[in-house]
Amino acid sequence: RGSRWADLPESQADMRAKVPQTMTACAQLLEAQREAQHRDGPWVLGQRYSVADAYLFTVASWLEADGVDTQALPRLLAHRAQRQARPAVQRALAEAAPA
Repeated sequence: RGSRWADLPESQADMRAKVPQTMTACAQLLEAQREAQHRDGPWVLGQRYSVADAYLFTVASWLEADGVDTQALPRLLAHRAQRQARPAVQRALAEAAPA
């Protein structure tokens, strides 16, 4: 995805090297947040579904492609799987899929 943000091949190479580190750190932070708040409810804001849940689903959908080892992220993966199982999410993904 680096070609979206940089034209120079060396800049894109820098991003390919840095993205796994940065995304892993972010994912670990999100996993810790989900661990700390899991008793408050299934959603990012506890009992209330919000745009934060939709965005977390989006970010979590990039993890493997960004080189993140997801084995240590069970809560983040569970959140992603729960969102992906929602009929509205399935419809949106189907509509966005290339023909």
